[in-house]
Amino acid sequence: MIDDITFNYHGGNPRSIEAHDRTKHRKAADYTRILNLLKDFPGGLICDRIEVALNMSHQTCSARCSEMKKNGWLEVCGQGVTRTGSNADRLRIAPPQTKDGEP
Repeated sequence: MIDDITFNYHGGNPRSIEAHDRTKHRKAADYTRILNLLKDFPGGLICDRIEVALNMSHQTCSARCSEMKKNGWLEVCGQGVTRTGSNADRLRIAPPQTKDGEP
């Protein structure tokens, strides 16, 4: 099964499928970059700091961090303050989970 949620709209157009594959590749690269950065910060970082460190747009970094939290790869470990003075969740790499949910 194709995991492209827009497949029904473009009917399997080869160019659309290629674009979807490129997007998946970019997302995977973003995930890797974020995880590699956070390995050096066990106390976590806020998304704003990740954006700056990796020279990512806010939209891209925020989306990737949200997806990684949803997938259980990142967890909230505290609070921080953005460059504009807003409160933000500090994120770190989540510990691996076993089948019963225990690390």
